[in-house]
Amino acid sequence: MTQIKAKKICVYLRNLCPNFHRSWCRQGMIPDLKMNETDPCMTDEQAYYASLPKKRMGAGALFVDQQERLLLVNPTYKPQWEIPGGIVEVNESPRSACEREIYEELGLRKRVERLLSISYIATRPQRPDGLMFIFWGGVLTADEIRQIRLPTAELSEYRFVALNEALALLTPALGERVRQSLEIVPTERTLYLEI
Repeated sequence: MTQIKAKKICVYLRNLCPNFHRSWCRQGMIPDLKMNETDPCMTDEQAYYASLPKKRMGAGALFVDQQERLLLVNPTYKPQWEIPGGIVEVNESPRSACEREIYEELGLRKRVERLLSISYIATRPQRPDGLMFIFWGGVLTADEIRQIRLPTAELSEYRFVALNEALALLTPALGERVRQSLEIVPTERTLYLEI
């Protein structure tokens, strides 16, 4: 069967019964259909959007205690400390990702409203470029701090530290993003950074 014939079958099935068509194509029921090339099952608009570049995204939050010390977490899988947060999943907003990660990493249900900074992170060896969002988590009460529960397979400990100590524990790039984000907390500004 030629690719042209396969495409005609796909178009016919898509118009006749979209669910059956999608199942048939995905299971390889149409011979010679090369799914790693332009998918004949896609509309032109779907193919266009699928061809656009993708960027990884991450989102984290800055929390402080009553003494204005910054909350950091210590990952078990790398030497540097982090702020609470993580990767933005497919079809998830950065804010939703941040709130999900706060719950997964700290066991706290916190709503984050204020975006402090968006940072463009250039491509590095073994990592594509990306966008990183830092939200203001706010001041944690003593009761909230007592409720913190870490996923021990992922995080070994948490600590509230002064900014100078935080800068020594974080990577230089994250430390600079955190430092600049903390500086604007008293303002109504949001930063765009390229660090």
